[in-house]
Amino acid sequence: MHNLKIVLFHSACCAKIYRERYLIGRAAEKSKSHMCDLCGRNMSTAAALLTHRKRHSNERPFKCQEPGCSEGFVTAQNLQK
Repeated sequence: MHNLKIVLFHSACCAKIYRERYLIGRAAEKSKSHMCDLCGRNMSTAAALLTHRKRHSNERPFKCQEPGCSEGFVTAQNLQK
């Protein structure tokens, strides 16, 4: 039988436990979120926050090109769906 010792790493920023030390840094990075000042929702990146803010302002910069359609979308990806 093998005597394997499992080393666990405890995060100081949250109460989570990780098997790999580098994962603690990633968790801390993700916790540095960008909060929407209108609804309090946290985003992981500034770009995600900008996209989210468009939903509050009803800004729809990506317009459908089909004749007779006046739909607009927050993201180009949503336009293609």
